[in-house]
Amino acid sequence: MQYSGFIQKVFQKFNKLDINEIKNIMVELSTEKELYKLVFDSMIEGVIVTNKDNKVILINMEMEDFISVSKKRILFQEIEKCNFSPEISDIVYHNRSFYKRNIFYIDFQIINAAHVT
Repeated sequence: MQYSGFIQKVFQKFNKLDINEIKNIMVELSTEKELYKLVFDSMIEGVIVTNKDNKVILINMEMEDFISVSKKRILFQEIEKCNFSPEISDIVYHNRSFYKRNIFYIDFQIINAAHVT
């Protein structure tokens, strides 16, 4: 697998750490991830995040409740293929076109790290 320069540097530094440092980093990352998830899922605004290919990569609980669709059903689907109701489609597509004009897309790579014990 080909990684970007930044990811490659992270792996190189990671290889120089001892097992206790790795465990501490993994605990910190896990704690931060849980905090971000808690904040994201506690937002009162519904949020759908798509990647540059218009695939749904995140959806918070408020949006899940608002659109009455399970996160599992639309996660990693192209947003156009999610079959939202016409009212929801109008909201999603209007907001998406606004943000697409005003925010650049970040290409996310999902890296699964093995749990260190």
